[in-house]
Amino acid sequence: MDQQLSYNGPSSSLALDIKKAELATADLRTLIKYSSLVTASELANRLTLFVDKARSVGRDLQILQARTRSSLDNLITYNIFALKALEDVRDKKISAKELARAYNQIMSLILKMI
Repeated sequence: MDQQLSYNGPSSSLALDIKKAELATADLRTLIKYSSLVTASELANRLTLFVDKARSVGRDLQILQARTRSSLDNLITYNIFALKALEDVRDKKISAKELARAYNQIMSLILKMI
């Protein structure tokens, strides 16, 4: 699980690639806007739409990544807590009734996250 959290693979580079495309397209739009092309204004308008959508998609992707990582962190924390509680039951440090109470508390926290 630690490998999953430390992995900065395709999903994190995707947001960066979208940002690079957004910036490059914005530069291209500026060049076209002040060019002598017959359809410069129409092309600049369409590139503006692309830049706006790329910005929105990049922002949404970053939010999704943050929420995903947060959820994984929480699940790991709950699993560690549950494992510790199970070990305590095994070692007779707590009763099965106390384990059930702890389980219900964990489930309540998870439901609040959703």
